[in-house]
Amino acid sequence: SIAELQSTAYGSVFDTITVRSFEAISLRLPKPDSIRQFEVEVAPYFDKMLSNSQQIVSLEELRDRLLPKLMSGQIRLEKFGNV
Repeated sequence: SIAELQSTAYGSVFDTITVRSFEAISLRLPKPDSIRQFEVEVAPYFDKMLSNSQQIVSLEELRDRLLPKLMSGQIRLEKFGNV
């Protein structure tokens, strides 16, 4: 915990946390099966984030190519409905 780390810190002006600060702390790690299950459950979210990031880049590139042409009148859009 943070309190444990602070208790092992030292320094006259700023508290210093070193490798030795962590040697005294024991951590409880999840079982390997729990880690694997977590990875299985979150993988689709990371896949979606990657897909969204790639789509954003693609849309930004398209915007950067089309916007100057729209602004110069080189490309015109027809009105659709009340837009």
